[in-house]
Amino acid sequence: MVIDRNRWDNAVQIPPEKFEGFWRERLKTERDILLIVGLGWDPRMTAFTSALKDLGGAGNRDIHLIHYKPSLSFRSEHQEYIDLNLNAFDLLVDSWAVKQAINITTRNSENLYIGDKEIAQYYKDFDFSAYTEILVDLSSLPKSLYFTLLYILVKKSIAHHKFLNVHAIVCQNPKLDSQIVESADDTRFLKGFRGQFGRIGNETIPKIWVPILSKNHSESLKKLRDITTPRDIYPILPFPSKNPREDDDLLIEYSKIFANEWAHFSSMNFIYAAEDDPIDVYQSILKLFDKQQEALKPLGGASFVISGLSSKLSSLGAFMAAFEKDKIAVVHAIGRHEPPESMDKDFWDEEHMTAFKKKLHSIWLTGEPYEL
Repeated sequence: MVIDRNRWDNAVQIPPEKFEGFWRERLKTERDILLIVGLGWDPRMTAFTSALKDLGGAGNRDIHLIHYKPSLSFRSEHQEYIDLNLNAFDLLVDSWAVKQAINITTRNSENLYIGDKEIAQYYKDFDFSAYTEILVDLSSLPKSLYFTLLYILVKKSIAHHKFLNVHAIVCQNPKLDSQIVESADDTRFLKGFRGQFGRIGNETIPKIWVPILSKNHSESLKKLRDITTPRDIYPILPFPSKNPREDDDLLIEYSKIFANEWAHFSSMNFIYAAEDDPIDVYQSILKLFDKQQEALKPLGGASFVISGLSSKLSSLGAFMAAFEKDKIAVVHAIGRHEPPESMDKDFWDEEHMTAFKKKLHSIWLTGEPYEL
């Protein structure tokens, strides 16, 4: 049983070296599972589904495969890779699980992003009572969808399904993540995460922005700063990380932004959190939040906003912090995801798939460990 000041201070986190053993033991008991997976070009898409099938266990196995695209007729430039994933996925699922395609249109007729609203609308009305476990594989879902998806699932679980276990799954590969280029076509607050921004009477409250950094996000940083207009900025750098120089590399990459574009920015504001530990990111954000709320109390506290420009595991910590404190907003740069230039069909070979399955993490967000 977890009892602590913050909801997830002692969250159950399963790192890669314990992943297979934990899930093999858990699946010795009959579990009715809903697995939610995104259909995209990322070669890690099938890693957890394959691992889950290998683990066996009794109980129903249902899968929601999220087909997300700007319109139903849209065909991606990377359709070849998407088809590779879909074919591999269908072979895994055949005679093992019941698959349902969930169509999420991400753009409206005016080309405005609506993906987060669409996925919220679908799952807020969904009946989860048939399941004991909801497994959300983030490996091929964009942050602009899974932040809101997890928000709906965790909120519903806490409010209505005390015994519903929600788990987030990530195939962590910071090197691959850092090579994925995301454009910043739209920058806006994600559904469920407006915090105090835009509320009447809060216009004069100081704004604090916490971007969680990784490589290749200069354009996003500029646009996100424009929309947040912060008084102070507290960037989170990955340390420790798999690449021992990752934090130094980021300091060099963004040095001109720090020096020339962020007025009055102080190097004392850098925060360090472990690259592969969402709990460390979560606790670092909450510690800063509490400190700033107290320091700025005479001014009405602070309007707090975070941006997860990092790997999915670090961004999961950002989600947890924003869910924990409803005064924390999330603003995100939304756009096209481009695969690494070096990626080819070899990423789908057995060697790569085996390696991906050895990098699976999970974090248990609601359910049995948190029952009071």
